[in-house]
Amino acid sequence: MAVMRRCGLYIFVFLFSVVRAFASETPLLDKAEALYQSKAYEQAAEIFSNVLAGTEDADLRQQCLLRLGDCIQMGWLEGRGTSDTYYAQVLEQGYSPYLLQAFRKWRASYQEAHHGKTNRGMATFTENELYNRKKAEVLVRIDNYLKDHPQDAVAIAQRESLRQLADIAPGGPFGSSVLDESAELWPEFSE
Repeated sequence: MAVMRRCGLYIFVFLFSVVRAFASETPLLDKAEALYQSKAYEQAAEIFSNVLAGTEDADLRQQCLLRLGDCIQMGWLEGRGTSDTYYAQVLEQGYSPYLLQAFRKWRASYQEAHHGKTNRGMATFTENELYNRKKAEVLVRIDNYLKDHPQDAVAIAQRESLRQLADIAPGGPFGSSVLDESAELWPEFSE
């Protein structure tokens, strides 16, 4: 658990610096990020959508997809689908330094959208088979990338964090373990 938190922290710091690097390059993304931070999710989503539609840069596209998913997750925006569909798009695009974040957000948002966060109905936890198949696909993608880039610290940390990621399970009197994961992935829920 300590290794996972340490790897997760390293990846979070890396991803935050990447987000800020993209945001500082483009005033439009600065504005979108400021809107997101001020909880104006609909306006932020509109800007992220426009940037996504107008760029071919793979890293920027993936970051916009993640942020669009976050806007939907946080703002329950009408007419934009579910957040898990945006995170899933990142998971389907080959190796990325965003794979761990995208997988965890996809899994938590999929669980919430399709089964809820409660402990009721243990049948909902059979989705762990789906999650574990997707995790195995992501791990293969990371392993293939590491064959050509064996010293990539982010890829190594992502692989180790994914390997140690536990299944979603009943969590206690208030709901499943997805509650804790959501609080960690979207700390703004707690604010």
